[in-house]
Amino acid sequence: MSNNRKYAGLKRPKSSMRKLYKRILIGGFALVLLCASPGKVHADFVDGIEMVSQSYSISAQWWGIHEDDSGPYPVSTNYAGGYNVSTSDGTPVTASTAAPFNVLTANASIDRFSFQDYSSCPYHSGGGFLNGSAMIQTQAQGLWDFQTAGNFLNINLNISAFYSYYGTDLGGLTITLTDTTTSSTLLNVLNPVTYEEESCYEQTNYTFAVDPGHVYEFAVSGYSDSFDEDDTSLNISALVTSVPEPASLSLLAVGMFGITLLRRHQR
Repeated sequence: MSNNRKYAGLKRPKSSMRKLYKRILIGGFALVLLCASPGKVHADFVDGIEMVSQSYSISAQWWGIHEDDSGPYPVSTNYAGGYNVSTSDGTPVTASTAAPFNVLTANASIDRFSFQDYSSCPYHSGGGFLNGSAMIQTQAQGLWDFQTAGNFLNINLNISAFYSYYGTDLGGLTITLTDTTTSSTLLNVLNPVTYEEESCYEQTNYTFAVDPGHVYEFAVSGYSDSFDEDDTSLNISALVTSVPEPASLSLLAVGMFGITLLRRHQR
């Protein structure tokens, strides 16, 4: 019996094994390249950042004594108010409050890498409030924990801060970046506004070498204690990005090319 008749209607064993080996080789090559890529590729990454957790809190408390002297005898009324809002799931927070006659006002909001806290207390005898009786205090904090897609992290930080009162103990602003995995601090901006400089308007770009396997925390916190023609305005925003290294992208492209070849051979 001839070899042609012996394998009639069947694939030659050697040819079949060669195709199988080729498929395994191409598929394994592609898988190794994808796994070896140091940069992460994931649907949950935005600008190369994957959020792990986001916690926001804003609060304000004000009080004052208002005197109405329109009648034969002055009538004093105690007023108090404020807000206290927090979230731990990344939901944006916003709130505002105002005393009667708008003598005291405050508002705050926090979103993804965005922070705003404002309070105002005009002259403490204005609007009928008794001298030295009106005061407002605010606190706000934003915490963003995340991982990066690449080995470098870029933060474009915008700070707009203004205090109209004397001394720096009546308000404050702190901005930090921490590697929570190693408990190390990469960035610490503390009270950019001083007694001599009542305002701060700056834009700074920072670049850090990071580990995609670590968790990093960007934190902004501010507070104010306002009375007697005091105003506090804190506005901080940051563009936080991370991209895989060029070599990582090249490996990824080669890996995807290998998968394409495998699919072609399977047809």
